[in-house]
Amino acid sequence: MKLTIIEQNDEVTHVALSGRLDVEGVEAVGREFDAAVGAQGVSAVVDLSGITFLASMGLGLLLRNSTILGKSGARLVVLGPVTLVEEVLRIAGLDQITPVARDMNEAMALVRR
Repeated sequence: MKLTIIEQNDEVTHVALSGRLDVEGVEAVGREFDAAVGAQGVSAVVDLSGITFLASMGLGLLLRNSTILGKSGARLVVLGPVTLVEEVLRIAGLDQITPVARDMNEAMALVRR
């Protein structure tokens, strides 16, 4: 599991995750993700295009950070999940809480809403 911080500024934090977002994956990057995303207090774009598997622990990581950001008026947007990952987001109902964007332009428009 790998977390890459692509950009951090006063408007948005943009990170990319790759690998399996399961128990081991969350253990590997969870604290770093929380620090990079939730603790910043600005909206975040989380690129999931490199995630091949999303388990309940991964859903919890996303939901926890989305909730934290929401309390400060910021928003977490998921970017470019593969079909299987997007289906898991939909079945879990997380797509109703955390918007899903197809490309960065759409993600930034959702962040600014």
